[in-house]
Amino acid sequence: MFRKERGVSVITAIFIITIIAIIGVILAVRAITQAEETGNEYLSTQALYYAESGAYCAMMDIYANNSLTQSNYDFGNGRATITVSQNGNLWIITSEGTCGNTATSKYAKRKLRVIYRH
Repeated sequence: MFRKERGVSVITAIFIITIIAIIGVILAVRAITQAEETGNEYLSTQALYYAESGAYCAMMDIYANNSLTQSNYDFGNGRATITVSQNGNLWIITSEGTCGNTATSKYAKRKLRVIYRH
């Protein structure tokens, strides 16, 4: 009688260990995915900041020189690429911020448009 009960105990223990292992794998995969999403969000936010900084630099350039003298601004790990069009005293500034390494898939781009009256 005890031998049959011992076999059931081993099967139950193996079943519980398997369930715990599956839960562990699921949690590990979820943690890795969240870490990647956090990194992507960081790059995206930095790219937006670079785009905003590029638009601000372009507005200061237009204010000082009445024209855009520079179309790229480098900011350490990123850059802003500026294009402008003018309609009278309105300047439409498009700034595209890029952050990360564009040679790999670990980079982000954000674009914004500013209408500047000068």
